[in-house]
Amino acid sequence: MTAQGHMGQLKARSWNLEAKLQYDTPQPNPTGSCGVYATTSIYDDEDVDIFYEELGKALDEDKSKYNVVMSDFNPKIGQKDKHSDTQSMGPFGTGEKNVRGERLIKFAEERNLIIANTLFQKPEKRMWTWESPDGTTRNQIDFTMTSERNMSKDCGVITKIDIGSDHRMVRARIVINSRLERLRRIKKKETNKDKHRNTGDA
Repeated sequence: MTAQGHMGQLKARSWNLEAKLQYDTPQPNPTGSCGVYATTSIYDDEDVDIFYEELGKALDEDKSKYNVVMSDFNPKIGQKDKHSDTQSMGPFGTGEKNVRGERLIKFAEERNLIIANTLFQKPEKRMWTWESPDGTTRNQIDFTMTSERNMSKDCGVITKIDIGSDHRMVRARIVINSRLERLRRIKKKETNKDKHRNTGDA
């Protein structure tokens, strides 16, 4: 489902961060999409915190029911810890986790976002998203996050497309069941009517 309509733009201060939000304000269940270029390893922890604070504000200001956040976040989240109770990751991570990866997972948990890359089992060649200039290091540092788990139907790297970059293209398939959402709205409306009726009778 593609969001249309008003587009807002956020620009942070100490690095070149640009996030674009799209949402359908007239629709009952608008969908927001946010594309972000995040901080790299040259920035300190304070800059990283500011980045996530700015991104959080952008999500707060957006009125979308469904959100999709796509970014070169630059951290490594690795695999989900065996004893972890986080709901923001699925079982199919790759590589080793670093401190910045922990920060991304924390942000996802705070915002009730799901890291779609980790929901689907893929061969290793369809998981790593970045390669070092000398070709010796490959990491998964580009992620897609959604506000609901069942929105994501697939997520993985497209291996046959060369975009002329050290990053590779990540494709996610996002599906929203509009019929189910319509039924939910009807049920909610009926519930509100019943509450109002009961209040009036009292």
